[in-house]
Amino acid sequence: MLSPDSMNFMEHLAELYKSTGVNSFDFIDYMDVPNHSAALEELMAKGYVSWKDDFQNVLGTITINLDVLKGED
Repeated sequence: MLSPDSMNFMEHLAELYKSTGVNSFDFIDYMDVPNHSAALEELMAKGYVSWKDDFQNVLGTITINLDVLKGED
């Protein structure tokens, strides 16, 4: 079970993905989500998102691990 902050973060990414069709999110795309740093840390630990191109810091680009989400259906 994800924390409310992580759920909010994932919902935000899902809306961006639905509207653009692009599974790549820069910091500017999610910086306004409350508690994004804690949510990002939790989601990465649980395998829901990962860094794109191994640029591993809060300003990096992330992607949703779609295989993990498919496994939950």
